[in-house]
Amino acid sequence: MKLNTKLYLSIMVLASVVLCMASCAPQIHYMNVDVRQPAKITLPDMRRTAVFAVADSAKYDSARVGNVAIGLAEKIEADRGLGRGTVAVWNIPESEFLGFPGDGGEKLSQQSREYLRTLSAGSGASLLVFVRNLHFLPYSVQRLGSGNYSEGSNVTLPFGVDLEVYDALAGSLVHRGHVADSLYLLVDPSVTSREMGGTIAKYLPQMSKKIGTMLGAGLSPQWITQERIIFSYEGEEVWNEAYSMAIEFKWEEAIEKWTPLAGAKNPRKSACAAYNIAVGCEMLEGYELALKWLDYSLEAFPTREASVFRKYLENKNRPTEK
Repeated sequence: MKLNTKLYLSIMVLASVVLCMASCAPQIHYMNVDVRQPAKITLPDMRRTAVFAVADSAKYDSARVGNVAIGLAEKIEADRGLGRGTVAVWNIPESEFLGFPGDGGEKLSQQSREYLRTLSAGSGASLLVFVRNLHFLPYSVQRLGSGNYSEGSNVTLPFGVDLEVYDALAGSLVHRGHVADSLYLLVDPSVTSREMGGTIAKYLPQMSKKIGTMLGAGLSPQWITQERIIFSYEGEEVWNEAYSMAIEFKWEEAIEKWTPLAGAKNPRKSACAAYNIAVGCEMLEGYELALKWLDYSLEAFPTREASVFRKYLENKNRPTEK
C-alpha cells in the first residue's frame, strides 16, 4: 500500500512538472508568407531598357534567339509593372555586330563605348541587354507509365545562351555570363520515338520564349511563398494580439507589441519575442536589423528555429552577382 501511495505521488509530481513545462512553453504557429528574393544580377537602377537579339537572319536559330529576347523583355515589363512594348526588342545580325572587345574584366575599349552610345541613341535606352549564341544540346526522353500503358513522355532539353548587360551611360559592363539550364516538355503518348524530334522542333518557338522568361527572372527581384514560424504564449493577451497582427501582415504593429516582450525576465520569452521581431524585420526587408534581433534571441535562449533562420538570412543577404 505504501508503494502504491509513493507511486501515485511520484506520478502526480511528474504530471505537475510536465503541465508546468507545457504551460511555460511557447506555441509555434506556421504561416505562409510571400518573400522577396533579390535579383541574381544587380542592375544599376530602373532605367529604360532595351533587349538585343544577336543572330544572322540566314541562320536557323535567328528566330529562336529573337523569341528568347521577346520572352526576356516581357518578363522585365511584368516584373517592373511596365506596359507591353515598353522594353523594346531589337535584332542585330551577327555579321554586323561589332561586339565589345575590352582589356579584360569590366573595362571596355573606346570603340566599344562608342558602339554602345550608338545603340543607346537608336533604341532610346541606356541599359542594353544582349542575347546571343543560343544552342541546344541532345535531348533525353523518359517514358511515363508501364507495360503497354503510356502516360506520355518527359523530354529534357538542355540549352546554353550568352547574356550580356551594359550601361551605355557609363560605358561599362554590368554583367556577362553563359547560362546553361534545361527545359522540360511533356509529350503526348501518341508521339513515337521517330516523331519526337519533329515534335520538339514545333515547340521550340515557345520554349525559346520560356528561356527568355528564365533569363529575365534573374534581372529583377522575385516573390516566392515560404513558411515562417511565429511564437506566442497561450492565454497571454499581448502575445495573442501580436500574433493576430502578424497573420494580417501588419508587421510594424506586431513589432511594436513584441519589442517590450523582448525585454522579459524570462529568457525563453525574451528569445521568442526577439525571434518574432526578426521575422517582422525580414518581411519589411530590414535584413541587417533582423540578423541583430536573431543574435539577441540566440544569446537570450538558443533555439533551433533562430539558428536555422539566421543561416537562411545570412545566405540571402550575400552580395548578388554582377
